[in-house]
Amino acid sequence: MKRKIVYAFIDSQNLNLGVRSQGWIMDWRKLRQYLRNRKKLLKVLVPTERYSALLREFNKENYVIRIDLLKKSLEKKETGICGRSKP
Repeated sequence: MKRKIVYAFIDSQNLNLGVRSQGWIMDWRKLRQYLRNRKKLLKVLVPTERYSALLREFNKENYVIRIDLLKKSLEKKETGICGRSKP
């Protein structure tokens, strides 16, 4: 049986708030190393050239993708249709 490929997006802010609400603190370095060492880290998305210094090491290995550089391909285009059409 062929194994399915599963991709996950980790929203760091929600993950951070979730673990803190459980009374503990995430070691982000260990999480990144666990993902990278197991070859589970595909890409790290950052909003602009200004992002956490904790992620700089991943830029050397071509993991980091800046969203601001993808604006033209990701920007929603106006279609001229507003709202929901009546049934």
